[in-house]
Amino acid sequence: MLRILTLDEPRLIAALRGGYFRRAHGQITAAAGIDELLERVAAVQPHLVFVVDRGAPAGHRRDIAVEVRSRTTGRAPLVLLAAAEDALPAEDSHQYDAVVSLEDPAPDLVAVVASATDVPPRRRPRLPVTIPALLLAPGGPGIEGVAVDLSHAGAGLLLSRTMSACDRAFVLFHRRDGRRVSLQVEPIWQRASAAASARVGVRFYAATPRDIRAVYDLAFWRIVTCGSDRVIYLQGELNAGTSFSGVLEHVTSVRFLDLGAIAGADTTGLRGWLDFVRRLPPRPPLLLRRVPGALATRLVPEPSTSFRCVIESLLVRYECLRCGAEVDAEQAPEARPPAPTCRDCGGELEAVGAPLEGARRC
Repeated sequence: MLRILTLDEPRLIAALRGGYFRRAHGQITAAAGIDELLERVAAVQPHLVFVVDRGAPAGHRRDIAVEVRSRTTGRAPLVLLAAAEDALPAEDSHQYDAVVSLEDPAPDLVAVVASATDVPPRRRPRLPVTIPALLLAPGGPGIEGVAVDLSHAGAGLLLSRTMSACDRAFVLFHRRDGRRVSLQVEPIWQRASAAASARVGVRFYAATPRDIRAVYDLAFWRIVTCGSDRVIYLQGELNAGTSFSGVLEHVTSVRFLDLGAIAGADTTGLRGWLDFVRRLPPRPPLLLRRVPGALATRLVPEPSTSFRCVIESLLVRYECLRCGAEVDAEQAPEARPPAPTCRDCGGELEAVGAPLEGARRC
């Protein structure tokens, strides 16, 4: 069932209750105001969120978008309904996956909701990332920073200082292992942040699919030297867009693969993971660290993949039975440590998605 969360706007509700949306089995939750909408986000965990623009002051729409995304765990597209799209500040509309006319929303809504069940790349919400970046604007020195979110259309940057106004610039995304991708970008918005830094939103200009794949590869994995060990860290979700080719090229030079920042995996992503495991050299086995408990339950050993990697530790999520707080704890796969207590209220914590018994080798 498609869960839709929206502000209570008669024209929007009428469009959402049309024939197409009945066939999509949509469940609509309407909120009377922004405060109520934000309160319901965590409880509903919607597949699609609509925000109605009612002449909000500059920056308010952006703040709403940031707050909604911080309360959702999935990839729910965020849609803004506005009376006049062209009149919106760029930094406000850039925070949303789509902007729909409030005057006659029905035609556009069909396309937006249809894509919610299978979001195409250009509609995917931004992926949280941490990629070192250097912004090069005409007539000025480079500005060091880091990319903090990424989509197929652009990125959000946290820079060490504000940048001068310009129509075009270049961003060099890079890793310490020598991988780098340079893209021409169009700055969309800039906002001063703490400690003389700045948040900047950029749109990729004339980027090819190969360029985008290269940037996502930078986001997906990185090599870190920890003492005498080299560790490959993975980040994001395992899905149809995940490529392990870069990891395979370097996996023979490392002992550990850290999966603690993997947010989840769909069926296609799991197939890609198992194919990656089958292509690993059989000896010595790759040691998997901080494997999310929910993912470990799906890493069922197969004869063709046995002993190619070993789960060294699990990342088990606990939930407080009293206040609902969540905490992640690393533990050995065969260990049964006593349940920790909640740091907020002292209540008992219960494991969520306990790992499969005996899940150690794959």
